Amino acid sequence: MGEPGVWVVTDELLGRGDHDVALRWHAVDGATQFSPVTNSLTVNHPNGRMLLQLQGPKDLKVTLARGEGGTSRPSGWESRYYQERLPRPTLTAQVRATLPFMITTRIFLST
Repeated sequence: MGEPGVWVVTDELLGRGDHDVALRWHAVDGATQFSPVTNSLTVNHPNGRMLLQLQGPKDLKVTLARGEGGTSRPSGWESRYYQERLPRPTLTAQVRATLPFMITTRIFLST
């Protein structure tokens, strides 16, 4: 049984060998606070507050993008319709690690 208002998502990567892995979370648009120290993103929205916090292998690098990269290497965009592109806060966790390993995301929601 988990904590009320907290979701835990565990991505378990199975297999063998070293692999480059990227995990992306597209957050609701709003005022954001990003902490690379705690690998977390806080989004304040009129409907409430959301905190995403990621844990994984020791070399896990977490970054935040919002509408970056243009056409060459876009990051932090959403497209709801064909030929539409809108900036969207996107939390990306990247690592090169030996399988198997896990990345855990804790999502805290409050009003």
